[in-house]
Amino acid sequence: QSTGTVARTWTLGGGAITFNGNFELKAQGSANLTVTGATNNPDLNILGIVDYTGTGAGTESISMGNGTWTVSNNVDFRGGDITAGNSTLIMNGTGRNIYANNQTLKNFTISGNTTINTNSVYVGGILTVDSSRTLTINTSQYVYMNNGSTTTINGTITGAGTLELRDDAARCLSTTGTLSSRVRFNTQSANITVLARTYGGVVEFYNNTATNYTVTLGTAASQTLTFQNNFIPMANAGGNITIDASVHNPNITISGILDYRGTGAGTESISMGNGTWTCNKVNFSGGSITAGGSTLVLNTNGGGIAGAGQTLNNLTITGTRVGISGNTTVNGTLTVG
Repeated sequence: QSTGTVARTWTLGGGAITFNGNFELKAQGSANLTVTGATNNPDLNILGIVDYTGTGAGTESISMGNGTWTVSNNVDFRGGDITAGNSTLIMNGTGRNIYANNQTLKNFTISGNTTINTNSVYVGGILTVDSSRTLTINTSQYVYMNNGSTTTINGTITGAGTLELRDDAARCLSTTGTLSSRVRFNTQSANITVLARTYGGVVEFYNNTATNYTVTLGTAASQTLTFQNNFIPMANAGGNITIDASVHNPNITISGILDYRGTGAGTESISMGNGTWTCNKVNFSGGSITAGGSTLVLNTNGGGIAGAGQTLNNLTITGTRVGISGNTTVNGTLTVG
């Protein structure tokens, strides 16, 4: 706590430090207050909450250093800011919340069920969700995995919010655990690779730049990528986005709708490769396809194809009630039944 007009810095000692209660920063006067672990890099065990609770005009900040900060209660960064260093924040309480205030963490470990609540968080190092633990991302919130970061899911990531994987962070997404939140693959500054796994929520392939980028599906032959919700290419600025399955020719399963929903001037296209695409509904009206040697299977009653003028290779219809609007050309084999 500081109450005066002169900025104060509290330096945490080395080794292991346990706080049995709350860890609160209180700038009660006009001066700034900093708590730093960057000098001695201690490991902290905080049983209460982490919060900024000062009522003065001074700012409040934490420099975490390179140690491990284990918190058993809520973390609330809304009243101040952090410098993460090479630290690790471990959330090990049950049913806790982190109000991240759009701060950037280095390493972030979920050892107890935790909710990203009210504000988004950036991760520059490793996000780990332990076995049998759940990270819930609330509606309109994001966990931004910065370029070069890694996501290790041994438990579950869920919620109506979004796990956003930027550039090479897409390639560093684990294929274990359960991923049922919305996922956005964001080509901020590079082409990206999407790994073969099951994606339970809506998946967006997103380009919000003026540069053309490519999203490559899979990393090797004979893989299957399963999308249990919608599959959405989005060119939201002047740059194009291409979804490319022609490199490794994986099989693709989409239980929701395949739809082009970008709002920018850039184009959206899919190179289907030689694999089998099993879909419910397909809307090609906002983009284009290159069919290659692929097979499109429409397997759900009430599904179908919207958007005229596309050319498919093989088309197989296994649903009993499938609609096709507009002109669709099949160059290979049409199978019904």
